[in-house]
Amino acid sequence: MRKHGGTRLGSRSGKISKTMLIAMVGTFFTARLALGGLSPAPPNFIGWIVGNGGTILHTSDGGVTWSRQTVGTTGLLYAVAFPDVRDGWVAERDSGTILHTSNGGATWSPQIKHPPINGIAFPDALDGWAVSHDGSGDILHTSDGGDTWSTQATGLGNYFFGVAFPDVQHGWAVATLEIDAGTILHTSNGGAMWSEQARALTPPLHGVAFVDARNGWAVGERGAIIHTGDGGASWTVQPTGTRQELVSVAFVDAHSGWAVGDGGTILHTSDGGISWSTQPTATGTTECLHGVAFPDARNGWAVGEEGTILHTSNGGATWVPQTSGTTYDLLAIAFLSTAPRARGPRTEVRARNPGPTPVSWPSAANSCYGGVVFPGFQNFT
Repeated sequence: MRKHGGTRLGSRSGKISKTMLIAMVGTFFTARLALGGLSPAPPNFIGWIVGNGGTILHTSDGGVTWSRQTVGTTGLLYAVAFPDVRDGWVAERDSGTILHTSNGGATWSPQIKHPPINGIAFPDALDGWAVSHDGSGDILHTSDGGDTWSTQATGLGNYFFGVAFPDVQHGWAVATLEIDAGTILHTSNGGAMWSEQARALTPPLHGVAFVDARNGWAVGERGAIIHTGDGGASWTVQPTGTRQELVSVAFVDAHSGWAVGDGGTILHTSDGGISWSTQPTATGTTECLHGVAFPDARNGWAVGEEGTILHTSNGGATWVPQTSGTTYDLLAIAFLSTAPRARGPRTEVRARNPGPTPVSWPSAANSCYGGVVFPGFQNFT
């Protein structure tokens, strides 16, 4: 019979009973979880990931298991949006094909081709927008779930990377200018009119997230993060402490957010971006992370090159890998919570501003897009 700290472990017979063993194991796991050492399977979380080789991965158990969905293409799937557990859209970048599912990904069917599509946003199952990197500045829109698509002309020849619509009226698209700078386009009427914000305030921008019609963030090259709290009437630069390229950003409210990018970079803020700190991963990955999603303030996923999937169940205090079953690069992610959640009213504003004076930025570190060719624009350093 072993002793530990003066306490006898065992039963009166000198044997550990089955009941005691279960209790001991449960105590061990509880202690590990309390210390953030393990990442349990979060309930009520459903997700999809897209990437190279026509990859669509799906989980209905918070990433404990991932299964591949058949989409009928081996192309580069670059964007994904799921406003609910049934209706979803993915975009094949090079062909510009947008595919739709109405059964959670069991089957997919093409809707439209408009190469090359870089980003899609669906605030609900009917209204959606897609942005392209063809330099035309056109934005695609549907109001019937993708049965028909129309072109919204912006009048600006931008190379779009991302788009966000917190509701069906207010939207923002981030883009790259040929002068090696970023810009943001905004609409307050569902895309009937688009105007420019924050022109040349930053290096090229790649990702954008809005939690409502006022509070939003955009991320890009050279560690750039900018923020607005007034719907884009004004944008301010937030210091990040990194020169790594940032590709994707996610916020759960006006305070808590995460940004990911090159070199396995994961940044977190709990004060709306006034301060950003780096969160380490259990594997110490240096792969580029292309996408991040947080359905609530504790549970989040980040995806990247070589089939990388990272998960946290404690707001990013610890990140642990999940098995993807692929070595393809994973480029975008969408997660939903099926648990009931109360939503407060959204405050909406309608404001336009050409943006403040440009500022200088440090030289770039590495680029997540080093191996990706974007027609019409080559300078990403």
